[in-house]
Amino acid sequence: MYDFWNDDENQVISERKTYPLSEQQGELVTRDIESSKDIYVQSNLVLPISKGKKLEAGVRADLRALRSDYRSALDSKLLDQYTNKLYYNENIYSAYIQLGDQQGKFSYLLGLRSELTDIRIFDRKETFDNRKNYLNPFPTLHIGYLIDSNVSVQLSYSRRINRPQFSQLNTFGGLSDTRNLTIGNPDLDPMYADSYEIGILSKTGKWTLSPTLYYKHSTQNIEYALKETQPGYLIRMPFNLDNEDRMGIELAVQYIPFKWWRLMLDANYFGFRQKGDFENKIYRASGQTWLTRLTSKVNITKVAAVDLGLDYQSGVKGIQTYTKPVFSGKLGAGRDFRGDKFSLNLTVTNLFNSKVRTQITQTDTYYVQNRQYWPQRQIIATLTYRFNRKKGEGDRLPGS
Repeated sequence: MYDFWNDDENQVISERKTYPLSEQQGELVTRDIESSKDIYVQSNLVLPISKGKKLEAGVRADLRALRSDYRSALDSKLLDQYTNKLYYNENIYSAYIQLGDQQGKFSYLLGLRSELTDIRIFDRKETFDNRKNYLNPFPTLHIGYLIDSNVSVQLSYSRRINRPQFSQLNTFGGLSDTRNLTIGNPDLDPMYADSYEIGILSKTGKWTLSPTLYYKHSTQNIEYALKETQPGYLIRMPFNLDNEDRMGIELAVQYIPFKWWRLMLDANYFGFRQKGDFENKIYRASGQTWLTRLTSKVNITKVAAVDLGLDYQSGVKGIQTYTKPVFSGKLGAGRDFRGDKFSLNLTVTNLFNSKVRTQITQTDTYYVQNRQYWPQRQIIATLTYRFNRKKGEGDRLPGS
């Protein structure tokens, strides 16, 4: 598969000092021309061995080339330090094999994926040229046991990788305030996480309960650090922490009081401990946080339904910054017409106009408060017509 996109972003920002009040204004003009070219090649094999036992294997290649040509000017004067072009080439070659079996009440899935990664990131001005090449194994193990027809237990272990986003690597781009910059770090390494879980699934009458205890150990965890370069000028950039340990519990609950009404609750509570150093400064953080989602689905008739979703994330103190709690809601309604040929869906996002993330950083020499506003309440209408297929059927590709 070949995929590509191009993006031309332009912005004009007027700056004015409000305290003490000043009539002087500055006009910041930026342009960012980004492009991406991606090639994916994949092949899989599924081989039944015996009843309940199956062997799977596959290979994949992900080849990606990203470009970001950025230009900035303040009051028509070129800002040379924020004008550059970034080249990012990432080639990932992976192979996996897994064996699964189910015999009576016992089941297991054992797998191993290996990835060879080759990365080069450099800029037009030749201020940096970073190359990274590494080979990593990622094992997985899932063991399940059916206690009875309504209760089952599962033990799991997995190792995963979380690569930095393109914006976290880009040392220029997204300039909106020369006094408070967020820049990328081209020397970022990916984050690795080892996860251990034990979960129970229980069904009793109208209730379904699924609690899970988990522990996750992460290395090279990606966090952000804020530093003052000169009085009144701040730079925020990502770096790799030594490690993070996280232990918590997840709970999924489903209750069906009536055939036409379904309630679902998902909650996650965990404690964490982080440590690491960056530019000769030691960072430490520990604490706990929780988040939850409540969903209510009401089937008014066989062809009409209403969904309400409420989300809450508690406040949390990180290595430098305190993030305030966030509460939001979403409302949706849908109806089918003419035997599922037509579907009309209405969705209200950010129902209470409350989706705002506020972060506060305070030291002995400065105080910074950032607010990120999601789009205001929106009403989205979607009309779907299905040709020669029923609702719930996936798209059929040519030749399938």
